Amino acid sequence: MKDKNGCRVAADDYVRLIQIDPIVLDGLPADEVFELHGMIGKIFKIIAITDKFIQIETYIEYTEEEFSVHELYLYNSEEFERVETI
Repeated sequence: MKDKNGCRVAADDYVRLIQIDPIVLDGLPADEVFELHGMIGKIFKIIAITDKFIQIETYIEYTEEEFSVHELYLYNSEEFERVETI
């Protein structure tokens, strides 16, 4: 799979999230949409990849006992760009 600039990406590469497809956000609670929007512009390690999508995730800790994990499957290369280092 390639990023928005045509660069090949692979598992364990790092990418910057550029945008999130609005369909992904449709119907989600406002607090989750807010957290997902907070991922835009940040860098993530690709944890899985196929010829159709890449998978990234984030972990948000609210307290020692409360946390949230968001996994995003990015199908559109316009949603991310490869970065060389973090």
